[in-house]
Amino acid sequence: MYALRVLMICLITGMVHAANDGKSFKGLVDLSPRVKAEISTTKGKLFISVRKIDHVSERPQAVLVVENPVYPYAFVISPRNTMIPSEPAKSFSGKYSIKARHSVTGEAMPAHPEGYVGLAAGIDGQGLAVNGDSVLIIIDDPAQAAAQKD
Repeated sequence: MYALRVLMICLITGMVHAANDGKSFKGLVDLSPRVKAEISTTKGKLFISVRKIDHVSERPQAVLVVENPVYPYAFVISPRNTMIPSEPAKSFSGKYSIKARHSVTGEAMPAHPEGYVGLAAGIDGQGLAVNGDSVLIIIDDPAQAAAQKD
């Protein structure tokens, strides 16, 4: 039932039919019902990061930061969203994972794991290719548990 509600939101907002130049990832980030019950507000920040599937230990290729997000949150992230603005943007090629993290404090690198995490890594963790399909990320895991999975 929850997945049906999210699909309806995608259709209503046009995310499923949104134009994509084939060089960006687009999608929707939402909180699971459990997380919605645990946090009373959406204050904080949403961090969406794109990382090559075979370069897990390296920094993300692109990062999008959203202050005080309203969920569900529709996003488009491209190579222009580089972590370091002075670095030239590198085109997405190959397979990627996309991680969404809601930080209650708004800190990118908190002193202790906090917040909630969702991950999209394709079928069986094989990664996602830039192909114009919409990605759905449900933030459900506490950050501490998710850090152990990385």
